[in-house]
Amino acid sequence: MRGSTVATAALVFVLAVSGPLALAGTAVAQDAPDDPRATPTPEADEEIADQLGDLIVHEYNYDDATNTFTMDLTWRGDAPESVTMTEMLELDSGGSTQISFKQLRLAPGERTTVKMGAEIRSGGTAAILITTTQSVDRNEALVLQDGDPSSYPDIPFDMAILFVGATAVVTAAGVFVFVFRIKRDEDHGKERIA
Repeated sequence: MRGSTVATAALVFVLAVSGPLALAGTAVAQDAPDDPRATPTPEADEEIADQLGDLIVHEYNYDDATNTFTMDLTWRGDAPESVTMTEMLELDSGGSTQISFKQLRLAPGERTTVKMGAEIRSGGTAAILITTTQSVDRNEALVLQDGDPSSYPDIPFDMAILFVGATAVVTAAGVFVFVFRIKRDEDHGKERIA
């Protein structure tokens, strides 16, 4: 009986000492700094319209009157970075043409406002392609665009039924007229012969 009491007391002592040590180790692990290679995350209250790796686009607007994009950017990397912005063209464009492009160097953590011209193309949108040295290495890019691409509007189901019905009526009328004329020509042909 005495042996089991000693074993129970030893177990209680080990649990009493190891419990706080385990909690302290967990707290120390949580306070350890993050991996420096990880992509920095934006602050929780920060506005983000889009992101390309460490490049944060807080907001962007397009002014139709001046054909100009205005963008607020922040570079979250550890060292300054080159950012290239190129106006996007239409797919059927070929040969030499005039486009806007801009290359700038962003300092870490500094919010920068950039203005760049871009024409609204016949497709109905104005767009800019943004790349960084980091994104080129990863085969990534960011496209900012404004406008609505031209497309055919959706046809409501009720209108589709109406169009199908109208097509059927017009086709039936055309067949009736065609058959009626053939029959009339046959009848008149017989009268002439007789």
